[in-house]
Amino acid sequence: MKKFLSIMVALSLMVSFGLVGASCGTDVSANTGTIEVRVTDAPPEYDIATIDITFSEVAIHTAGDNGDGGWTYIPIAIVDGSLDLLLLQDGVDALLATGLVTIGSYTQLRVIIDTIAVTLVGGGDPPEVILPSGELKLVRPFTVEEGVTTTLLLDFIATESIVVTGDGKIIFQPVVKLTIQQGE
Repeated sequence: MKKFLSIMVALSLMVSFGLVGASCGTDVSANTGTIEVRVTDAPPEYDIATIDITFSEVAIHTAGDNGDGGWTYIPIAIVDGSLDLLLLQDGVDALLATGLVTIGSYTQLRVIIDTIAVTLVGGGDPPEVILPSGELKLVRPFTVEEGVTTTLLLDFIATESIVVTGDGKIIFQPVVKLTIQQGE
């Protein structure tokens, strides 16, 4: 009887593993949509030649039934994670991060900024840039639909993001307008 039970358990496990394996081969695009995070800018009013921002992480927060959703990380799409904001003006934008995510409702976008480097028109020593918070959190609900690309456009407003102190230091306090677009 023990041998019969052992054979039945072994067969059950084999069937279970076979079904799990079969379900893993399903179409990856089912129940997913594409998310893109793009960056653009408006020109600053100071004599700034470049504003290089290095990003290290992009994530979106899932809306949970009782507010306890989790973070989904979106792969950074730029090679070294760095963008010059001043090259992204007059309707030009750059792809910061993109990936497939589970369809559903999301509550916010979080972007981690590692460094900010500013160069001035005419050269000279680059000023010290103070970044009060390395985290940019934008709380705004959005939905990702199956087979649809959802684009989150971060429009940095450099004229309001750069603050020059009396002693010549630069404080970067990101002022960002978030636009959400859906299309194919």
